[in-house]
Amino acid sequence: VHVLWACLTGVPVTSISINDNTEAVRLFEGKGGLLDMLDEECFVPQANDKTYAEKVCQKYQKHDFFEKPRLAQKAFVVKHYAGDVQYTTDGFLEKNQDPLSEDLMELMQSSGSNFLSALFTEPGQAGSASAQGGTKKKRRTVAGQFKASLISLTDRLAATHTHYVRTIKPNAQKKAKDIDFPMVLRQLLCSGVLEVMRIRVAGFPVRRTFEQFTDRFWVLDPDGSRTGGIDACRALLAKSGIPAESFTFGKSKVFLKDRPYSAIEAQRTIARSRAASLLQSAVQRVRSQAYLRGVLPSTIAAQ
Repeated sequence: VHVLWACLTGVPVTSISINDNTEAVRLFEGKGGLLDMLDEECFVPQANDKTYAEKVCQKYQKHDFFEKPRLAQKAFVVKHYAGDVQYTTDGFLEKNQDPLSEDLMELMQSSGSNFLSALFTEPGQAGSASAQGGTKKKRRTVAGQFKASLISLTDRLAATHTHYVRTIKPNAQKKAKDIDFPMVLRQLLCSGVLEVMRIRVAGFPVRRTFEQFTDRFWVLDPDGSRTGGIDACRALLAKSGIPAESFTFGKSKVFLKDRPYSAIEAQRTIARSRAASLLQSAVQRVRSQAYLRGVLPSTIAAQ
């Protein structure tokens, strides 16, 4: 998105490499992926966990994000973004065919509580079996329910403007004021926070129109132009003293790196504080002079 925006505004773009986990995700939830193969294997006569592992390894042995273990017969390895994970298929088929009792599902769906009824109603199910002509829908497996729930979540996220809050677990013992730094670092790596920081440092994540930039930072050069053009922005940046490689100009916006922009914000804060101090001192001087002019005649008369 940032690269596309930069191209539209006339900014020269350099390629930034990112670790893309899309193919690993498709390996699981794509058509004919690991979840679909697990569902199919559940309905194959005399199938077991070993046959499932063998079919998976045979189909995806040349996949870039897949690896077949040398010794383990009922296992396979997926190369995730955060690292390689070996999945042992013991109990996969049994657990995948472990849905709730049909009687329990119907009982909960008929509950007078809308909350309980919604919890036990599958996504996309429009009413009970009686409302659908008395036919029961085909029972889905655990993998099928998980896949449907995941698709519903991604569709909802795509339709909204999401803001994420990253939660980090400080230690495994749940102790207060105790930080396990290697554990925290692993979480930051697996959640992609470090990758996002690397991309922000490599690119120009801060974008401001010429007018916005001059309106905010004119205090750094009070005698300069405030017309909001590219020349005014260039003068302000030169006044701030940040390196030339830390910013660039587009057709209507100035692009800056994250740390230099923070430095300019700090300079703005200092300049505003100095201006406020000068204003306060001027007001205090006027008030003191007015006070002296008021009490001076009385003082002279008293003397």
